[in-house]
Amino acid sequence: MPKSANVGGYGSFQYEESVGGRIKIDPLWRATHTAICHLPRPIQVTGSRKTISQFECHYAVAPYMEAMFRAWLAEGVYPQTFGGCWVTRHMLWNRRKPLSKHSFG
Repeated sequence: MPKSANVGGYGSFQYEESVGGRIKIDPLWRATHTAICHLPRPIQVTGSRKTISQFECHYAVAPYMEAMFRAWLAEGVYPQTFGGCWVTRHMLWNRRKPLSKHSFG
């Protein structure tokens, strides 16, 4: 049975439990509440050899994330790795805990 989650300003969505503390959110919420952030320079994913040039996050914070990475590049302090910001899961990957704020992007 779907559950409901809400964090002020980020919207509410229906979700179902998944494995390992993850959740599966309503695809309609994702389509209407997330955006792709484009990085000014590729960056390595934390703990991986993978390099990304974009990532997904909540549409309300996307312009701020892009501006932050541009400012870091301009100031010469661009990070070497980035762990992302949108991960649909419970806090500490423990389904007995509340949803992580990362679930909202």
